[in-house]
Amino acid sequence: MPTPPVETFPMPALNSEPDTRITIFNHIEFHLHSSLLKLHSAYFRKFIDSLDNALEPSGAQWKYDWIAKVEGDGNWYVVKKAQESQVSASN
Repeated sequence: MPTPPVETFPMPALNSEPDTRITIFNHIEFHLHSSLLKLHSAYFRKFIDSLDNALEPSGAQWKYDWIAKVEGDGNWYVVKKAQESQVSASN
């Protein structure tokens, strides 16, 4: 499968590299800093650091790695990549 195109949103004011990857249906990847998500999204403020969202293992390329999931009715949302199988099993 070809690698999806990447859109990177740097945060020069923080002098920090992106720590979050969001992959949308293997069509595009967004690389950005989690601070940007928390600042502009109530969803990420609530869920990115919630207790059921354990951090990626030490040494992982991304502190947070999220993917798009599709519900049976065609609506979609993003979920932490490590939780994708748990979400699928609970539906």
